Amino acid sequence: MLLDKALLARRFGRAAPRYLRHARVQEQAAGALLRAVLLRRPAEPVARLLDVGCGTGLSTALLLEAFPGAHALALDLAPGMIDEARRRLRGKPVSFTVADVEAGVPAGPFELVASSMALQWTLDPAAVLRAAAGRLTAGGLLAVAVPVEGTLRELREAYAAAADALALPAWRHPGLAFHPAALWAAWARAAFAEVEVEELELEERHADARAALESVRGVGASDCGGAPGPAALRLLRHALAAWDARFARHGSVAATWRIAILTARGPRSLP
Repeated sequence: MLLDKALLARRFGRAAPRYLRHARVQEQAAGALLRAVLLRRPAEPVARLLDVGCGTGLSTALLLEAFPGAHALALDLAPGMIDEARRRLRGKPVSFTVADVEAGVPAGPFELVASSMALQWTLDPAAVLRAAAGRLTAGGLLAVAVPVEGTLRELREAYAAAADALALPAWRHPGLAFHPAALWAAWARAAFAEVEVEELELEERHADARAALESVRGVGASDCGGAPGPAALRLLRHALAAWDARFARHGSVAATWRIAILTARGPRSLP
């Protein structure tokens, strides 16, 4: 997957001030992640927790409310997101770091390492999960919410229909290439002794396909593999028309998100 991390950071940073206006799915995913954490709970009192890809601090705030004695380390690639998180979490027991988790997971140990709707933007998710395992205490818990295969299937089908109509190869940006939930589970099982995965499906309704796409872009998620050329832009226009034509119902169109909630404990001894 092509992924320009500097471009990714800029786009998420620009989206930070308006993020919460578009983050309905992200809010629901963070809530589901918290419920999974409370169900499985670390085997030890949570003194330190790490939030990877904290964004504007949505998930960090929920975790601190759930574990009032904990100190959080909130990490994000985008300085703009960290700025918003600082404002949101002012006065809370939290430290912030602007960093790429693929350059190294911060030193622990942590009783809880969490990440909500962020690890899909990593080039080697399996390596990130292995590294996170090495930062947990013996009784610590990893908890991840991530969009998986089936997310934005309306856009994928619309692209396929448009490409066929235009006799063009389908152009995909990285946000459409979601890994299957089973693959996330396999990566986790290579690093942890106990893994549980559940999937949930969330549907948003938008006035039309363009509004749906703008909502996705509103949280910073867009093509971060480089600027598309004229053929890709032409394909996008036809894909939006196909999305409207195929998925309009009762005056709105659907945008479906499929989310995997993964929890893991018992870090394996890795070479």
